[in-house]
Amino acid sequence: MATKRAGQRWVLDALVGQAGWDVLHPEARGIFYELGYFHSDINRVFSKVGSTLHFSRAWLTTGQEVEKKARWAEERGHRLAARDFYQRAALLYGRGQYGFFGDDPRKSHFHDKMLQCFQKVIEYTPGVHIERVILPFEGKDIYGVLYVPEGEGPFPCVLMGPGMDMIKEDWHVGYMKYFLPRGFAALAIDGPGQGETLLHGCKVTLDNYERAASVFLDFLTERREIDSDRLVHYGVSMGSYWGCRLAAHDGRIKASATAMGCTSTMEVIFHHAQPNFKANFMYMAGYQDEDAFDREIMQHMNLDGIVENVKCPLLMMHGEFDELTPLEAALATYERAAKPKAMWVFGEEFHPLGGAGVDILTLGADWLVAMMDGKYDPNMDDRLYFGRDGTIIKGDSRPPWWDGVLTPGRVDQRDGAAATPASSRT
Repeated sequence: MATKRAGQRWVLDALVGQAGWDVLHPEARGIFYELGYFHSDINRVFSKVGSTLHFSRAWLTTGQEVEKKARWAEERGHRLAARDFYQRAALLYGRGQYGFFGDDPRKSHFHDKMLQCFQKVIEYTPGVHIERVILPFEGKDIYGVLYVPEGEGPFPCVLMGPGMDMIKEDWHVGYMKYFLPRGFAALAIDGPGQGETLLHGCKVTLDNYERAASVFLDFLTERREIDSDRLVHYGVSMGSYWGCRLAAHDGRIKASATAMGCTSTMEVIFHHAQPNFKANFMYMAGYQDEDAFDREIMQHMNLDGIVENVKCPLLMMHGEFDELTPLEAALATYERAAKPKAMWVFGEEFHPLGGAGVDILTLGADWLVAMMDGKYDPNMDDRLYFGRDGTIIKGDSRPPWWDGVLTPGRVDQRDGAAATPASSRT
Protein backbone atom coordinates (compact mmCIF):
# COMPACT_ATOMS: atom_id res chain seq x y z
CA MET A 1 0.00 0.00 0.00
CA ALA A 2 1.60 3.25 -1.18
CA THR A 3 1.66 6.34 1.01
CA LYS A 4 3.00 9.84 0.33
CA ARG A 5 6.22 8.86 2.05
CA ALA A 6 6.71 5.68 0.01
CA GLY A 7 9.45 7.46 -1.95
CA GLN A 8 11.53 7.58 1.23
CA ARG A 9 11.77 3.81 1.33
CA TRP A 10 15.12 3.80 -0.46
CA VAL A 11 16.60 5.56 2.57
CA LEU A 12 15.23 2.89 4.87
CA ASP A 13 16.48 0.15 2.54
CA ALA A 14 19.99 1.59 2.56
CA LEU A 15 20.08 1.98 6.32
CA VAL A 16 18.73 -1.52 6.96
CA GLY A 17 21.35 -2.93 4.61
CA GLN A 18 24.09 -1.21 6.58
CA ALA A 19 22.84 -1.33 10.17
CA GLY A 20 20.26 -4.13 10.32
CA TRP A 21 17.30 -4.40 12.65
CA ASP A 22 18.24 -1.54 14.98
CA VAL A 23 17.26 0.91 12.25
CA LEU A 24 13.66 -0.26 12.60
CA HIS A 25 13.50 -1.13 16.29
CA PRO A 26 16.51 0.10 18.31
CA GLU A 27 17.70 -2.56 20.76
CA ALA A 28 14.55 -4.62 20.17
CA ARG A 29 16.29 -7.97 20.47
CA GLY A 30 15.94 -8.01 24.25
CA ILE A 31 12.14 -7.96 24.24
CA PHE A 32 11.98 -10.34 21.28
CA TYR A 33 14.03 -12.89 23.22
CA GLU A 34 11.58 -12.62 26.13
CA LEU A 35 8.73 -13.32 23.69
CA GLY A 36 10.40 -16.52 22.57
CA TYR A 37 12.50 -15.58 19.55
CA PHE A 38 15.79 -17.51 19.48
CA HIS A 39 18.93 -15.44 18.97
CA SER A 40 20.36 -17.73 16.30
CA ASP A 41 17.09 -17.52 14.34
CA ILE A 42 17.25 -13.73 14.37
CA ASN A 43 20.90 -13.83 13.32
CA ARG A 44 19.96 -16.22 10.52
CA VAL A 45 17.18 -13.88 9.37
CA PHE A 46 19.42 -10.83 9.22
CA SER A 47 22.20 -12.71 7.46
CA LYS A 48 19.72 -12.80 4.55
CA VAL A 49 18.71 -9.13 4.69
CA GLY A 50 20.26 -6.34 2.64
CA SER A 51 17.08 -4.32 2.20
CA THR A 52 13.55 -4.15 3.60
CA LEU A 53 12.52 -5.99 0.43
CA HIS A 54 14.24 -9.08 1.86
CA PHE A 55 12.39 -9.14 5.18
CA SER A 56 9.47 -11.40 4.38
CA ARG A 57 11.65 -13.87 2.51
CA ALA A 58 14.22 -13.93 5.32
CA TRP A 59 11.70 -14.50 8.12
CA LEU A 60 9.68 -17.05 6.16
CA THR A 61 12.57 -19.14 4.85
CA THR A 62 14.08 -19.24 8.33
CA GLY A 63 10.68 -20.39 9.61
CA GLN A 64 10.71 -23.18 7.04
CA GLU A 65 14.17 -24.25 8.21
CA VAL A 66 13.08 -24.43 11.86
CA GLU A 67 9.84 -26.23 10.97
CA LYS A 68 11.90 -29.01 9.38
CA LYS A 69 13.58 -29.55 12.75
CA ALA A 70 10.18 -29.59 14.44
CA ARG A 71 8.89 -32.30 12.13
CA TRP A 72 12.01 -34.40 12.64
CA ALA A 73 11.70 -34.15 16.44
CA GLU A 74 7.99 -34.97 16.20
CA GLU A 75 8.69 -38.06 14.11
CA ARG A 76 11.16 -39.24 16.75
CA GLY A 77 8.55 -38.79 19.48
CA HIS A 78 10.38 -35.86 21.09
CA ARG A 79 7.23 -33.92 21.91
CA LEU A 80 8.74 -31.15 24.04
CA ALA A 81 11.57 -30.55 21.59
CA ALA A 82 9.02 -30.51 18.76
CA ARG A 83 6.95 -27.99 20.72
CA ASP A 84 9.95 -25.70 21.11
CA PHE A 85 10.83 -25.88 17.41
CA TYR A 86 7.21 -25.33 16.37
CA GLN A 87 7.03 -22.33 18.69
CA ARG A 88 10.09 -20.79 17.04
CA ALA A 89 8.71 -21.51 13.56
CA ALA A 90 5.34 -20.00 14.45
CA LEU A 91 6.99 -16.76 15.55
CA LEU A 92 9.08 -16.61 12.38
CA TYR A 93 6.08 -17.23 10.13
CA GLY A 94 4.08 -14.65 12.07
CA ARG A 95 6.76 -12.03 11.64
CA GLY A 96 7.16 -12.87 7.95
CA GLN A 97 3.46 -12.56 7.07
CA TYR A 98 3.37 -9.12 8.70
CA GLY A 99 5.34 -7.65 5.79
CA PHE A 100 2.42 -7.86 3.34
CA PHE A 101 0.38 -4.68 3.92
CA GLY A 102 -2.69 -5.75 2.00
CA ASP A 103 -4.85 -8.73 1.14
CA ASP A 104 -2.25 -11.00 -0.42
CA PRO A 105 -2.49 -14.79 -0.83
CA ARG A 106 1.07 -15.09 0.48
CA LYS A 107 0.05 -13.35 3.69
CA SER A 108 -2.87 -15.73 4.16
CA HIS A 109 -0.73 -18.77 3.30
CA PHE A 110 2.02 -18.01 5.77
CA HIS A 111 -0.41 -16.94 8.46
CA ASP A 112 -1.98 -20.39 8.02
CA LYS A 113 1.47 -21.92 8.35
CA MET A 114 1.91 -20.01 11.61
CA LEU A 115 -1.43 -21.33 12.88
CA GLN A 116 -0.52 -24.91 11.96
CA CYS A 117 2.74 -24.66 13.88
CA PHE A 118 1.05 -23.01 16.83
CA GLN A 119 -1.56 -25.77 16.96
CA LYS A 120 1.32 -28.17 17.59
CA VAL A 121 2.47 -25.88 20.42
CA ILE A 122 -1.00 -26.14 21.93
CA GLU A 123 -1.01 -29.95 21.64
CA TYR A 124 2.45 -30.44 23.12
CA THR A 125 2.40 -27.91 26.00
CA PRO A 126 1.83 -29.58 29.41
CA GLY A 127 0.63 -27.95 32.60
CA VAL A 128 -1.91 -25.57 31.09
CA HIS A 129 -5.09 -25.90 29.06
CA ILE A 130 -4.86 -23.92 25.81
CA GLU A 131 -7.71 -23.41 23.38
CA ARG A 132 -8.49 -21.26 20.39
CA VAL A 133 -11.37 -18.81 20.81
CA ILE A 134 -13.63 -17.52 18.02
CA LEU A 135 -16.40 -15.06 18.89
CA PRO A 136 -18.97 -13.20 16.77
CA PHE A 137 -18.55 -9.43 16.71
CA GLU A 138 -20.54 -6.92 14.69
CA GLY A 139 -21.00 -9.22 11.71
CA LYS A 140 -17.45 -10.60 11.76
CA ASP A 141 -15.45 -12.93 13.98
CA ILE A 142 -12.72 -12.05 16.47
CA TYR A 143 -10.04 -14.51 17.55
CA GLY A 144 -8.11 -15.28 20.71
CA VAL A 145 -6.10 -17.93 22.56
CA LEU A 146 -7.25 -18.86 26.06
CA TYR A 147 -4.83 -20.21 28.68
CA VAL A 148 -6.15 -21.82 31.88
CA PRO A 149 -3.75 -23.28 34.48
CA GLU A 150 -4.21 -26.79 35.80
CA GLY A 151 -5.81 -27.09 39.21
CA GLU A 152 -8.74 -25.59 41.04
CA GLY A 153 -10.05 -22.28 39.83
CA PRO A 154 -11.42 -19.81 39.42
CA PHE A 155 -8.27 -18.01 38.27
CA PRO A 156 -7.60 -14.32 37.78
CA CYS A 157 -7.23 -13.58 34.08
CA VAL A 158 -5.10 -11.15 32.11
CA LEU A 159 -6.29 -9.90 28.72
CA MET A 160 -3.09 -9.68 26.65
CA GLY A 161 -3.14 -7.00 23.95
CA PRO A 162 -0.58 -7.08 21.13
CA GLY A 163 0.93 -4.09 19.37
CA MET A 164 -0.05 -3.24 15.82
CA ASP A 165 2.75 -5.35 14.32
CA MET A 166 2.12 -8.29 16.67
CA ILE A 167 -0.31 -11.20 16.76
CA LYS A 168 -1.89 -13.05 19.66
CA GLU A 169 0.50 -15.99 19.29
CA ASP A 170 3.40 -13.65 20.13
CA TRP A 171 2.25 -13.75 23.77
CA HIS A 172 2.69 -17.51 24.35
CA VAL A 173 6.17 -17.51 25.88
CA GLY A 174 5.54 -14.29 27.79
CA TYR A 175 2.46 -15.85 29.38
CA MET A 176 4.17 -19.14 30.20
CA LYS A 177 7.20 -17.44 31.73
CA TYR A 178 5.70 -14.48 33.57
CA PHE A 179 1.95 -14.85 34.08
CA LEU A 180 1.33 -18.58 34.54
CA PRO A 181 3.71 -18.81 37.55
CA ARG A 182 1.69 -16.03 39.21
CA GLY A 183 -1.51 -18.01 38.89
CA PHE A 184 -3.02 -16.12 35.98
CA ALA A 185 -5.20 -17.47 33.25
CA ALA A 186 -4.88 -15.39 30.08
CA LEU A 187 -6.70 -14.52 26.91
CA ALA A 188 -4.35 -13.31 24.17
CA ILE A 189 -6.36 -11.49 21.53
CA ASP A 190 -6.29 -10.43 17.91
CA GLY A 191 -8.48 -7.36 18.08
CA PRO A 192 -9.97 -5.63 15.04
CA GLY A 193 -7.23 -5.01 12.49
CA GLN A 194 -4.88 -7.63 13.96
CA GLY A 195 -3.74 -11.09 12.95
CA GLU A 196 -6.42 -13.68 12.36
CA THR A 197 -9.21 -11.19 13.03
CA LEU A 198 -7.91 -8.91 10.26
CA LEU A 199 -7.51 -11.77 7.80
CA HIS A 200 -11.18 -12.63 8.32
CA GLY A 201 -12.22 -9.13 7.36
CA CYS A 202 -12.61 -7.25 10.67
CA LYS A 203 -10.91 -3.88 10.31
CA VAL A 204 -10.11 -1.51 13.15
CA THR A 205 -12.06 1.75 13.56
CA LEU A 206 -11.65 4.59 16.01
CA ASP A 207 -13.71 2.88 18.69
CA ASN A 208 -14.44 -0.75 17.83
CA TYR A 209 -11.32 -2.18 19.51
CA GLU A 210 -12.64 -1.57 23.00
CA ARG A 211 -16.05 -2.92 22.01
CA ALA A 212 -14.41 -6.10 20.73
CA ALA A 213 -12.39 -6.35 23.94
CA SER A 214 -15.64 -6.15 25.91
CA VAL A 215 -16.94 -9.12 23.90
CA PHE A 216 -13.83 -11.03 24.97
CA LEU A 217 -14.57 -10.02 28.57
CA ASP A 218 -18.16 -11.27 28.16
CA PHE A 219 -16.72 -14.62 27.13
CA LEU A 220 -14.42 -14.73 30.15
CA THR A 221 -17.22 -13.96 32.60
CA GLU A 222 -19.10 -17.00 31.31
CA ARG A 223 -16.20 -19.38 31.98
CA ARG A 224 -16.42 -21.05 35.37
CA GLU A 225 -12.60 -21.39 35.49
CA ILE A 226 -12.21 -17.60 35.39
CA ASP A 227 -12.69 -15.22 38.31
CA SER A 228 -14.74 -12.48 36.66
CA ASP A 229 -13.96 -10.12 39.54
CA ARG A 230 -10.23 -10.31 38.83
CA LEU A 231 -9.84 -9.35 35.18
CA VAL A 232 -6.83 -7.22 34.24
CA HIS A 233 -5.13 -6.02 31.07
CA TYR A 234 -1.54 -6.01 29.83
CA GLY A 235 -0.75 -4.30 26.52
CA VAL A 236 2.29 -3.06 24.64
CA SER A 237 2.90 -0.42 21.97
CA MET A 238 -0.40 0.27 20.17
CA GLY A 239 -1.87 -2.17 22.68
CA SER A 240 -1.18 0.50 25.31
CA TYR A 241 -3.40 2.95 23.43
CA TRP A 242 -6.17 0.38 23.04
CA GLY A 243 -5.69 -0.73 26.64
CA CYS A 244 -6.33 2.80 27.94
CA ARG A 245 -9.43 3.00 25.79
CA LEU A 246 -10.64 -0.36 27.11
CA ALA A 247 -10.02 0.56 30.75
CA ALA A 248 -12.07 3.75 30.30
CA HIS A 249 -14.80 1.86 28.43
CA ASP A 250 -15.31 -1.26 30.56
CA GLY A 251 -15.27 -1.19 34.34
CA ARG A 252 -14.70 -4.94 34.56
CA ILE A 253 -10.98 -4.28 34.03
CA LYS A 254 -9.52 -4.02 37.52
CA ALA A 255 -6.05 -2.80 36.46
CA SER A 256 -4.20 -2.06 33.23
CA ALA A 257 -0.43 -2.30 32.76
CA THR A 258 0.96 -0.81 29.56
CA ALA A 259 4.43 -0.52 28.04
CA MET A 260 6.02 1.05 24.95
CA GLY A 261 3.28 3.64 25.09
CA CYS A 262 1.51 5.05 22.06
CA THR A 263 -0.21 7.48 24.40
CA SER A 264 -0.07 10.85 22.67
CA THR A 265 -1.03 11.81 19.12
CA MET A 266 0.03 9.55 16.24
CA GLU A 267 1.90 12.36 14.46
CA VAL A 268 5.36 10.88 15.02
CA ILE A 269 4.54 7.23 14.34
CA PHE A 270 2.60 7.97 11.13
CA HIS A 271 4.41 11.03 9.76
CA HIS A 272 7.97 10.90 11.07
CA ALA A 273 8.83 7.26 11.81
CA GLN A 274 9.51 4.64 9.13
CA PRO A 275 6.82 4.66 6.39
CA ASN A 276 5.79 1.02 6.93
CA PHE A 277 3.99 1.86 10.17
CA LYS A 278 1.43 4.01 8.42
CA ALA A 279 1.07 1.67 5.45
CA ASN A 280 0.32 -1.19 7.83
CA PHE A 281 -2.21 0.72 9.90
CA MET A 282 -4.02 1.94 6.81
CA TYR A 283 -4.42 -1.70 5.80
CA MET A 284 -5.59 -2.60 9.31
CA ALA A 285 -8.23 0.14 9.09
CA GLY A 286 -9.24 -0.62 5.49
CA TYR A 287 -8.11 2.67 3.93
CA GLN A 288 -6.61 3.25 0.49
CA ASP A 289 -6.98 7.04 0.56
CA GLU A 290 -4.25 8.50 2.76
CA ASP A 291 -5.87 11.92 3.09
CA ALA A 292 -9.11 10.30 4.22
CA PHE A 293 -7.18 8.15 6.72
CA ASP A 294 -5.46 11.22 8.15
CA ARG A 295 -8.72 13.15 8.38
CA GLU A 296 -10.99 10.38 9.67
CA ILE A 297 -8.66 8.20 11.75
CA MET A 298 -5.20 9.56 12.55
CA GLN A 299 -6.25 13.04 13.68
CA HIS A 300 -8.64 11.51 16.21
CA MET A 301 -6.27 8.86 17.59
CA ASN A 302 -5.37 10.31 20.96
CA LEU A 303 -6.36 9.77 24.56
CA ASP A 304 -7.98 13.15 25.19
CA GLY A 305 -11.01 12.55 27.37
CA ILE A 306 -10.01 8.88 27.71
CA VAL A 307 -7.27 8.65 30.35
CA GLU A 308 -9.22 11.09 32.49
CA ASN A 309 -11.99 8.47 32.68
CA VAL A 310 -9.91 5.42 33.58
CA LYS A 311 -11.10 4.42 37.05
CA CYS A 312 -8.87 1.39 37.65
CA PRO A 313 -5.14 1.53 38.48
CA LEU A 314 -3.19 2.40 35.31
CA LEU A 315 0.54 1.74 34.81
CA MET A 316 2.50 3.36 31.99
CA MET A 317 6.02 1.97 31.35
CA HIS A 318 7.98 4.08 28.89
CA GLY A 319 11.46 4.41 27.42
CA GLU A 320 13.40 7.62 28.02
CA PHE A 321 14.21 7.91 24.32
CA ASP A 322 11.07 6.37 22.83
CA GLU A 323 11.27 7.27 19.17
CA LEU A 324 7.52 6.92 18.51
CA THR A 325 6.04 8.73 21.51
CA PRO A 326 8.50 11.28 22.94
CA LEU A 327 8.78 11.03 26.70
CA GLU A 328 7.60 14.63 27.07
CA ALA A 329 4.36 13.68 25.36
CA ALA A 330 3.89 10.52 27.41
CA LEU A 331 4.41 12.49 30.62
CA ALA A 332 1.85 15.07 29.51
CA THR A 333 -0.71 12.32 28.95
CA TYR A 334 0.13 10.82 32.32
CA GLU A 335 -0.52 14.18 34.00
CA ARG A 336 -4.08 14.10 32.66
CA ALA A 337 -4.73 10.51 33.74
CA ALA A 338 -6.98 9.92 36.70
CA LYS A 339 -5.60 8.41 39.89
CA PRO A 340 -4.68 5.75 40.92
CA LYS A 341 -1.84 5.66 38.44
CA ALA A 342 1.86 4.93 37.99
CA MET A 343 4.51 6.18 35.53
CA TRP A 344 7.73 4.17 35.30
CA VAL A 345 10.39 5.51 32.94
CA PHE A 346 13.28 3.25 31.92
CA GLY A 347 16.48 5.19 31.34
CA GLU A 348 18.31 5.10 28.01
CA GLU A 349 15.62 2.85 26.50
CA PHE A 350 13.96 3.22 23.11
CA HIS A 351 10.41 2.29 22.13
CA PRO A 352 10.88 -1.52 22.30
CA LEU A 353 12.33 -1.30 25.84
CA GLY A 354 14.73 -4.03 24.73
CA GLY A 355 17.17 -3.51 27.58
CA ALA A 356 14.28 -3.68 30.04
CA GLY A 357 12.40 -6.56 28.42
CA VAL A 358 12.54 -8.72 31.54
CA ASP A 359 11.74 -5.73 33.77
CA ILE A 360 8.53 -4.68 32.08
CA LEU A 361 7.19 -8.22 32.07
CA THR A 362 8.14 -9.41 35.54
CA LEU A 363 7.48 -6.09 37.29
CA GLY A 364 4.34 -5.47 35.27
CA ALA A 365 2.95 -8.90 36.18
CA ASP A 366 3.68 -8.38 39.88
CA TRP A 367 2.11 -4.92 39.74
CA LEU A 368 -1.09 -6.41 38.31
CA VAL A 369 -1.21 -8.96 41.13
CA ALA A 370 -0.83 -6.21 43.72
CA MET A 371 -3.52 -4.09 42.11
CA MET A 372 -5.93 -7.04 41.91
CA ASP A 373 -5.34 -7.63 45.59
CA GLY A 374 -6.22 -4.02 46.36
CA LYS A 375 -2.72 -3.12 47.54
CA TYR A 376 -2.84 0.53 46.48
CA ASP A 377 -4.01 3.88 47.70
CA PRO A 378 -6.91 5.38 45.69
CA ASN A 379 -4.72 8.49 45.29
CA MET A 380 -1.69 6.53 44.13
CA ASP A 381 0.65 8.55 41.90
CA ASP A 382 3.72 6.33 41.65
CA ARG A 383 6.48 7.99 39.62
CA LEU A 384 9.72 6.06 39.15
CA TYR A 385 12.83 6.37 37.01
CA PHE A 386 14.84 3.16 36.48
CA GLY A 387 18.46 3.79 35.52
CA ARG A 388 20.43 1.16 33.65
CA ASP A 389 23.00 1.34 36.44
CA GLY A 390 20.47 0.00 38.94
CA THR A 391 19.54 3.40 40.34
CA ILE A 392 15.81 3.82 41.01
CA ILE A 393 14.56 7.35 41.60
CA LYS A 394 11.28 7.48 43.50
CA GLY A 395 8.72 10.24 43.24
CA ASP A 396 9.89 11.59 39.88
CA SER A 397 9.88 9.80 36.54
CA ARG A 398 11.77 12.54 34.70
CA PRO A 399 15.34 11.68 33.68
CA PRO A 400 17.76 13.10 36.25
CA TRP A 401 19.69 15.03 33.61
CA TRP A 402 16.59 17.18 33.06
CA ASP A 403 17.56 18.63 36.46
CA GLY A 404 13.96 18.99 37.61
CA VAL A 405 12.81 21.12 34.68
CA LEU A 406 9.07 20.91 33.99
CA THR A 407 8.02 19.28 30.74
CA PRO A 408 5.91 21.00 28.11
CA GLY A 409 2.43 19.80 27.29
CA ARG A 410 1.59 17.59 24.35
CA VAL A 411 4.56 17.15 22.05
CA ASP A 412 3.59 16.43 18.48
CA GLN A 413 7.00 16.64 16.83
CA ARG A 414 10.17 14.67 17.34
CA ASP A 415 12.02 17.98 17.87
CA GLY A 416 10.03 18.56 21.05
CA ALA A 417 7.88 21.48 19.90
CA ALA A 418 5.00 21.76 22.33
CA ALA A 419 1.43 22.21 21.18
CA THR A 420 -0.03 23.13 24.57
CA PRO A 421 1.13 25.11 27.60
CA ALA A 422 3.30 23.49 30.24
CA SER A 423 1.61 20.96 32.48
CA SER A 424 1.70 21.42 36.23
CA ARG A 425 3.23 18.75 38.41
CA THR A 426 2.02 17.40 41.71
